[in-house]
Amino acid sequence: MTKQELIEQFAEFDVFDSKAEAKRTFDGLIDIIKGELIAGNNVALGTDFGTFKVSEQAAKSGQVPGKPGQTYSTPAKNVVKFKVSSPLKSAVAGK
Repeated sequence: MTKQELIEQFAEFDVFDSKAEAKRTFDGLIDIIKGELIAGNNVALGTDFGTFKVSEQAAKSGQVPGKPGQTYSTPAKNVVKFKVSSPLKSAVAGK
């Protein structure tokens, strides 16, 4: 499903007067979620969906494949992970 298809379904709710209004609302929601994650906060989307979490990925170093003696390193960084709720996991699994 694309963003546009999602917005079209979102617009079908009776609370929106137009697709443009639904798009602005949807884009606003995405901006809020991004802002919270950039600030380092977790975003929980209900007990029936899941949670976006910010985690630190440790620095890594290793050897360049096929080039003996050459090494590489990557710095530590923050990454976004999504933890699926148990009800959603069960629904997708068909239970």
